[in-house]
Amino acid sequence: CTPDTGLDAMRNPSLALDPGDAAGAPARLARVVAWALVAATVVHAAVFLARVANPLVISDAWYFVDVFLRKYVDGHLTLGDFFAKRSAVDHAVPFHKLLLLLNYRLFGVDLSADAWLGLAFAVATLWLFRVILRSATAAAEFARWPVQLAWVAMCAVFLSLNTSEIFEWPLLTLSYVALFGSFALFLVTWRALEGG
Repeated sequence: CTPDTGLDAMRNPSLALDPGDAAGAPARLARVVAWALVAATVVHAAVFLARVANPLVISDAWYFVDVFLRKYVDGHLTLGDFFAKRSAVDHAVPFHKLLLLLNYRLFGVDLSADAWLGLAFAVATLWLFRVILRSATAAAEFARWPVQLAWVAMCAVFLSLNTSEIFEWPLLTLSYVALFGSFALFLVTWRALEGG
Protein backbone atom coordinates (compact mmCIF):
# COMPACT_ATOMS: atom_id res chain seq x y z
CA CYS A 1 0.00 0.00 0.00
CA THR A 2 1.55 3.33 -1.01
CA PRO A 3 0.77 6.66 0.64
CA ASP A 4 -1.83 8.82 -1.05
CA THR A 5 -0.14 11.63 -2.96
CA GLY A 6 -3.38 13.52 -3.55
CA LEU A 7 -5.55 15.52 -1.17
CA ASP A 8 -4.35 13.78 2.03
CA ALA A 9 -0.75 14.53 1.13
CA MET A 10 -1.59 18.22 0.59
CA ARG A 11 -3.25 18.39 4.02
CA ASN A 12 -0.41 16.57 5.76
CA PRO A 13 2.93 16.70 3.95
CA SER A 14 4.34 14.00 6.20
CA LEU A 15 2.00 11.53 4.42
CA ALA A 16 3.24 12.41 0.93
CA LEU A 17 5.67 10.27 -0.99
CA ASP A 18 9.16 11.31 -0.02
CA PRO A 19 10.55 13.69 -2.63
CA GLY A 20 13.85 11.86 -2.36
CA ASP A 21 12.22 8.89 -4.10
CA ALA A 22 11.65 11.01 -7.20
CA ALA A 23 14.95 12.89 -7.01
CA GLY A 24 17.16 9.81 -7.11
CA ALA A 25 20.06 8.44 -5.12
CA PRO A 26 21.70 11.76 -4.09
CA ALA A 27 18.47 12.89 -2.43
CA ARG A 28 18.07 9.52 -0.70
CA LEU A 29 21.63 9.81 0.56
CA ALA A 30 20.92 13.31 1.90
CA ARG A 31 17.82 12.03 3.69
CA VAL A 32 19.62 9.02 5.18
CA VAL A 33 22.55 11.13 6.37
CA ALA A 34 20.17 13.72 7.86
CA TRP A 35 18.19 11.08 9.76
CA ALA A 36 21.43 9.45 10.99
CA LEU A 37 22.81 12.77 12.26
CA VAL A 38 19.54 13.66 14.00
CA ALA A 39 19.40 10.18 15.55
CA ALA A 40 22.96 10.63 16.81
CA THR A 41 21.98 13.98 18.32
CA VAL A 42 18.99 12.40 20.10
CA VAL A 43 21.07 9.47 21.36
CA HIS A 44 23.72 11.89 22.63
CA ALA A 45 21.10 13.89 24.54
CA ALA A 46 19.49 10.70 25.90
CA VAL A 47 22.81 9.28 27.12
CA PHE A 48 23.66 12.59 28.76
CA LEU A 49 20.21 12.76 30.35
CA ALA A 50 20.54 9.20 31.68
CA ARG A 51 23.79 10.14 33.37
CA VAL A 52 22.91 13.54 34.83
CA ALA A 53 19.13 13.88 35.35
CA ASN A 54 18.58 14.57 39.03
CA PRO A 55 15.86 12.33 40.49
CA LEU A 56 15.67 14.37 43.70
CA VAL A 57 13.42 17.30 44.53
CA ILE A 58 15.50 20.47 44.21
CA SER A 59 15.05 24.23 43.97
CA ASP A 60 11.60 25.29 42.69
CA ALA A 61 10.20 21.76 42.98
CA TRP A 62 10.23 22.06 46.79
CA TYR A 63 7.65 24.82 46.58
CA PHE A 64 5.33 22.63 44.52
CA VAL A 65 5.84 19.67 46.82
CA ASP A 66 4.89 21.86 49.77
CA VAL A 67 1.87 23.77 48.43
CA PHE A 68 0.55 21.19 45.99
CA LEU A 69 1.65 17.62 46.57
CA ARG A 70 1.33 17.82 50.36
CA LYS A 71 -2.31 18.86 49.96
CA TYR A 72 -2.91 15.85 47.70
CA VAL A 73 -1.33 13.47 50.22
CA ASP A 74 -3.39 15.02 53.03
CA GLY A 75 -6.58 14.75 50.94
CA HIS A 76 -7.17 18.51 50.70
CA LEU A 77 -6.26 19.18 47.07
CA THR A 78 -8.66 21.42 45.14
CA LEU A 79 -8.80 22.55 41.52
CA GLY A 80 -7.49 25.96 42.60
CA ASP A 81 -4.27 24.35 43.85
CA PHE A 82 -3.37 23.54 40.24
CA PHE A 83 -3.12 27.30 39.68
CA ALA A 84 -1.12 28.23 42.81
CA LYS A 85 1.77 30.61 42.12
CA ARG A 86 4.76 31.63 44.18
CA SER A 87 4.17 35.30 43.41
CA ALA A 88 2.05 37.50 41.18
CA VAL A 89 4.73 37.58 38.46
CA ASP A 90 5.27 33.80 38.45
CA HIS A 91 3.50 31.36 36.16
CA ALA A 92 0.99 28.82 37.46
CA VAL A 93 1.99 25.85 35.22
CA PRO A 94 -0.98 23.62 36.05
CA PHE A 95 0.25 21.03 33.53
CA HIS A 96 3.52 20.66 35.47
CA LYS A 97 1.54 20.18 38.66
CA LEU A 98 -0.50 17.46 37.00
CA LEU A 99 2.76 15.78 35.94
CA LEU A 100 4.07 16.07 39.50
CA LEU A 101 0.91 14.37 40.73
CA LEU A 102 1.29 11.58 38.16
CA ASN A 103 4.96 11.26 39.03
CA TYR A 104 4.08 10.83 42.69
CA ARG A 105 1.49 8.16 41.85
CA LEU A 106 3.64 6.27 39.34
CA PHE A 107 7.26 6.82 40.39
CA GLY A 108 7.20 8.05 43.98
CA VAL A 109 8.54 11.53 43.04
CA ASP A 110 11.49 10.40 40.94
CA LEU A 111 11.88 13.61 38.98
CA SER A 112 14.17 12.02 36.40
CA ALA A 113 10.96 10.60 34.89
CA ASP A 114 9.92 14.19 34.17
CA ALA A 115 13.22 14.73 32.37
CA TRP A 116 12.54 11.73 30.13
CA LEU A 117 9.07 13.07 29.36
CA GLY A 118 10.64 16.41 28.45
CA LEU A 119 13.08 14.69 26.12
CA ALA A 120 10.21 12.80 24.47
CA PHE A 121 8.50 16.13 23.74
CA ALA A 122 11.80 17.50 22.43
CA VAL A 123 12.04 14.59 19.98
CA ALA A 124 8.43 15.19 18.91
CA THR A 125 9.40 18.83 18.27
CA LEU A 126 12.24 17.67 16.00
CA TRP A 127 9.60 15.86 13.94
CA LEU A 128 7.53 19.07 13.84
CA PHE A 129 10.58 20.91 12.49
CA ARG A 130 10.73 18.41 9.64
CA VAL A 131 7.01 18.76 8.90
CA ILE A 132 7.34 22.56 8.89
CA LEU A 133 10.33 22.43 6.54
CA ARG A 134 8.52 20.01 4.26
CA SER A 135 5.49 22.32 4.18
CA ALA A 136 7.62 25.37 3.42
CA THR A 137 9.72 23.94 0.60
CA ALA A 138 9.04 22.53 -2.82
CA ALA A 139 9.32 18.75 -2.98
CA ALA A 140 12.46 18.77 -5.13
CA GLU A 141 14.16 21.30 -2.83
CA PHE A 142 13.16 19.45 0.34
CA ALA A 143 15.02 16.35 -0.86
CA ARG A 144 18.31 18.17 -1.40
CA TRP A 145 21.25 18.60 0.93
CA PRO A 146 20.68 22.25 2.01
CA VAL A 147 17.21 21.62 3.44
CA GLN A 148 18.19 18.29 4.97
CA LEU A 149 21.24 19.87 6.62
CA ALA A 150 19.12 22.80 7.79
CA TRP A 151 16.90 20.30 9.61
CA VAL A 152 19.96 18.65 11.15
CA ALA A 153 21.24 22.05 12.31
CA MET A 154 17.86 22.97 13.81
CA CYS A 155 17.75 19.68 15.71
CA ALA A 156 21.34 19.98 16.91
CA VAL A 157 20.75 23.48 18.25
CA PHE A 158 17.43 22.51 19.83
CA LEU A 159 19.00 19.61 21.76
CA SER A 160 22.27 21.42 22.33
CA LEU A 161 24.19 20.66 25.50
CA ASN A 162 25.50 24.23 25.60
CA THR A 163 24.18 24.32 29.14
CA SER A 164 23.98 21.01 30.93
CA GLU A 165 21.52 22.45 33.46
CA ILE A 166 18.63 21.90 31.01
CA PHE A 167 19.11 18.14 31.31
CA GLU A 168 20.29 18.04 34.93
CA TRP A 169 17.23 19.84 36.28
CA PRO A 170 14.04 17.97 35.27
CA LEU A 171 11.83 21.03 35.76
CA LEU A 172 13.82 22.73 32.99
CA THR A 173 13.73 19.66 30.75
CA LEU A 174 9.94 19.82 30.99
CA SER A 175 10.11 23.18 29.23
CA TYR A 176 10.32 21.15 26.01
CA VAL A 177 6.60 20.43 26.55
CA ALA A 178 5.77 24.12 26.16
CA LEU A 179 8.10 24.46 23.17
CA PHE A 180 6.38 21.53 21.46
CA GLY A 181 3.03 23.20 22.09
CA SER A 182 4.32 26.47 20.64
CA PHE A 183 5.60 24.88 17.44
CA ALA A 184 2.46 22.76 17.09
CA LEU A 185 0.31 25.90 17.43
CA PHE A 186 2.49 27.62 14.84
CA LEU A 187 2.01 24.72 12.42
CA VAL A 188 -1.76 24.55 12.96
CA THR A 189 -2.09 28.31 12.51
CA TRP A 190 0.02 28.25 9.37
CA ARG A 191 -2.05 25.45 7.87
CA ALA A 192 -5.30 27.24 8.80
CA LEU A 193 -4.10 30.46 7.14
CA GLU A 194 -3.17 28.51 4.00
CA GLY A 195 -6.68 27.10 3.96
CA GLY A 196 -5.70 23.47 4.40
